[in-house]
Amino acid sequence: MVATEKLIEDLKAAREAAALYDASHWGQFLAVGPDAAGFLHRMLSNEVQKLAIGEGRYQGLLDRKGLTLSLFYLKRLGEQEFLGVTPPQLAEKTISFLSKMKFIEKLTITDVSKDRGLLFLIGPQAPALKASVPGSLLVWEEDTFGIPWITLSGPKAEIDTAATSLAPKTVRIGDEALQLLHMAAGFPEYGTDLTEASILLETAIPPAHQRSKGCYPGQEVIERISTYGKGRAPRRLVHFTIPGEKELPKGTILTLKDGAAAGKVTSAFFDPLENVTRVMASLEAKYLDPFSADVGQCQFLPPASS
Repeated sequence: MVATEKLIEDLKAAREAAALYDASHWGQFLAVGPDAAGFLHRMLSNEVQKLAIGEGRYQGLLDRKGLTLSLFYLKRLGEQEFLGVTPPQLAEKTISFLSKMKFIEKLTITDVSKDRGLLFLIGPQAPALKASVPGSLLVWEEDTFGIPWITLSGPKAEIDTAATSLAPKTVRIGDEALQLLHMAAGFPEYGTDLTEASILLETAIPPAHQRSKGCYPGQEVIERISTYGKGRAPRRLVHFTIPGEKELPKGTILTLKDGAAAGKVTSAFFDPLENVTRVMASLEAKYLDPFSADVGQCQFLPPASS
């Protein structure tokens, strides 16, 4: 009961006031040098070279089959300097892969995860609190999650100071609340909803690729799907809600009202503030339209291994 009450408090703060999440365990790296923009542009699925200083975008790091090795945020700090922010489970993998692919290019890729801290300031009151953030920190806003979402990055000591300063005006939220906020926006959890077996186009959020940017690993596959499949991958991640609290283990089979097995649940968590179970599921493309029409009549079968 105590845990549920805390989760309700966290979600209410994020949706109605201001919440603070300490993401300092996430990964951060710097790519610096005269070839940084060109190298990253060739390696990643979204625009890099045309990013203005201060601008950032989500990026896919793909293999030659278009499968998603990593999904992370890249921000341009200067003409020759970029900051990458990855979920904790992708930090080492992303940094290591990019470093291995660098040959004669003039740039350094440095893991600064231990030196830098990271905060997410979330909620309708978050923009007004930016004024109290020290000017030495990197601060940027995103529109990915459907609610005001501000990221603060900088030296750990300065991030700790900022967190202390913001504490009286915010509610410190935990991992479960962050996960539910991500799910509400249809944002995939890498390793759970989106994996190395997933094509980047299986998720529509965030828009992490750009067709006009030129070649990158996996681009041929993405372009083939975009052209001949009209952007529709064989499978697509969808988010939906079910009234009340339901236990839906990963792999639960989702069936339509006619009994057709349309896909599988990738994750499901109860949102006590809304009194719904939020579900992320991977659906076969041919069932997307019937699912959209009949979402309230879907049935669930235990995973095949049960």
